[in-house]
Amino acid sequence: MPKLRKILVPTDFSAISNRAIAVAVDMAKANKAKLILMTVIGDLPMTDEEMMMLRVSLDRVKAANQEQINVATQKLKKLIRPEVAKSLRAQFLVHDGKPFVEIIRAAKDLKADLIVMASHGHSRVAEILLGSTTDRVVQKAPCSVLVVRENQPGFKMP
Repeated sequence: MPKLRKILVPTDFSAISNRAIAVAVDMAKANKAKLILMTVIGDLPMTDEEMMMLRVSLDRVKAANQEQINVATQKLKKLIRPEVAKSLRAQFLVHDGKPFVEIIRAAKDLKADLIVMASHGHSRVAEILLGSTTDRVVQKAPCSVLVVRENQPGFKMP
């Protein structure tokens, strides 16, 4: 099996995402791989033109968006202990946009060897109506994807 060099871990800060992070940390340690934690926040609520028409300050909206990015970055950094982050050369990314698009884009740009992400196990109806970020990433990712399931008992790395 080829050695993993870069592991991308998207998170929505849920408990199941935390399990995926723990699995990814173990895999990164075992492979001496770089760990990249990522989250995706929503797009700006309005276009520049809409903001101008409503007389919304573009600078204020950009500042608020930057604040969201800063808060999300700090939340990412709290997910793993500083010494673990240092030993795994952790990188923390916050993107805005559609989660599956941004995860795939990041995997390509970073040349990730593996994506480790959670599956929330939504009902089939919800997946049909809303789509599943995990399903879309699995289908379109440029690398392998390890899906950590919510009801998966006792999964441990060797």
